[in-house]
Amino acid sequence: MLSVPLMVGLARVAYARGDADPSELLEPDTFRSRTDIESHLYDAFLDAVYSSSYDLQAAHGGWSPQQARAWIGFLAARMKAVNEQRDLAGRRALVPVGSVQHSLRLPRAQELGL
Repeated sequence: MLSVPLMVGLARVAYARGDADPSELLEPDTFRSRTDIESHLYDAFLDAVYSSSYDLQAAHGGWSPQQARAWIGFLAARMKAVNEQRDLAGRRALVPVGSVQHSLRLPRAQELGL
């Protein structure tokens, strides 16, 4: 469950508060998948770091957890779009144009025996 260092770090910060109980991660019906646990830890981390009760809130610009989620979501979407564009450009650079045109050519009716 916490096999990735990032998740361990998120859990450490998220459950450092006195009212937070990490045993909820072990309850069998609370989370259906690893992704659910990761999402929970991510949200708990943002709540802890950007809440008004957190000591370092001023160091993070005084943002609310909702504002932080919005900006992080925007940055993640932007990074994904840029990576997809680079991936597509890289694929185009690796495939010779002639081979793409040849592989995309549709057979003629004569070739199909029609």
